[in-house]
Amino acid sequence: MLFAFILGSIVAAAQAVAGPAPAIFAPGVISGPAGDGSPSFTPDGKTLFFTRSGASAETIMESHLVSGSWTIPEIAPFSGTWNDEHAVVAPDGTYLVFVSSRPIPGTQKKAAHLYRVDRTGDGWGTPLELPAAVNIGPYVFAPSVGPDGTIYFLSIGSGRIKPPRRCRLAVPRPPMSIRRSREMDRS
Repeated sequence: MLFAFILGSIVAAAQAVAGPAPAIFAPGVISGPAGDGSPSFTPDGKTLFFTRSGASAETIMESHLVSGSWTIPEIAPFSGTWNDEHAVVAPDGTYLVFVSSRPIPGTQKKAAHLYRVDRTGDGWGTPLELPAAVNIGPYVFAPSVGPDGTIYFLSIGSGRIKPPRRCRLAVPRPPMSIRRSREMDRS
C-alpha cells in the first residue's frame, strides 16, 4: 500500500511539474501542412515571425494577433526573394536577425549568412549582412539575440558544426562594428 501511495505521489508530482499538455499553435492558420518552424515573437506577443519551408526554399512569414486571433500569415516584407529562415526578434523588438542565402557581393556564390533588419516605424528597413566577425564561413545559422544584444549562432566549417559562438554588436544600429569575444578566438 505504501508503494502505491509513493508511486501515486511521484506521478502526481511529475504531472504538476510537466504543466499542460502540448498543443498545436493556431491550427489551420499558423500550423498547417507546410513545414513551419523557428517561431519568434515580438516583445508584446502580438507579432509572430516563423520559417515556412517549401519544396525548394524557406521563407520568413509574419502574422499578427488581432482581437484574440492570429491573422493569415504573409511573407515578411524583407523575405521572399532569397532562401530566408530562422528569424529571431531582438528582446527590445527594434530589429531582428535572420539567416539568408543571398548572393555574396561581387560573386555568383551564395552563403548562409546572418542579416539584420531594423524596425522603421510601422515597417522594416533593408536587410544588412552582419560583418565578417559574425559571418565566419559559408554556413552560419541558428541565431539568437541575448538581452544585452549579444548574438549567438552556430557555424559549419571543415564539414563539422563548430561550438556555439557569440558576438556583441558594439553599435546597436548600422554602421555595425563587432567586438570579438574570447569564445570566438578559441576556435
